[in-house]
Amino acid sequence: MTLIKCNKCLSEFKPDSDQLNFINSSKEKGMSFIMLKCQNCELTFPYNPISIEFEKQTQELPIRTPIPGSHGFISLVNNDNENFYGCGETGTIWKRQKNLFRDIEQIIKKYPHRELCYLKTKDGWIANPNEPNDMDKLIEQETFERLTKFEMD
Repeated sequence: MTLIKCNKCLSEFKPDSDQLNFINSSKEKGMSFIMLKCQNCELTFPYNPISIEFEKQTQELPIRTPIPGSHGFISLVNNDNENFYGCGETGTIWKRQKNLFRDIEQIIKKYPHRELCYLKTKDGWIANPNEPNDMDKLIEQETFERLTKFEMD
């Protein structure tokens, strides 16, 4: 989980979804200076959104599978012959990242609470480090869909 250190009170905190969106959009614009509000002392402090550590930690979080009713996560599988994205819980694979991103967009349309699992970046979708604690309960309310047609290209 990504933590940001306040340079006023020196405590660390997890950015909320608004702060994370602000950081990501600022980074996309190439900004190297923004002001964040500390969640502990409530003072503002300067932050560099181009921080390599922040990006690396955020991108390494596992992303939820976009299969309705599934609590699984996606892994990048590296084979000798090919690489693909797969969900161990459902057995679903995506040979192309664009198809995985398409399915994420579809599940968000079908179940709007799923948008809280993901963050949109200029390169696609990543896991939201501030996913709500009750997300598993929300997913349980979805109708589980067992896929019979898998991606072939």
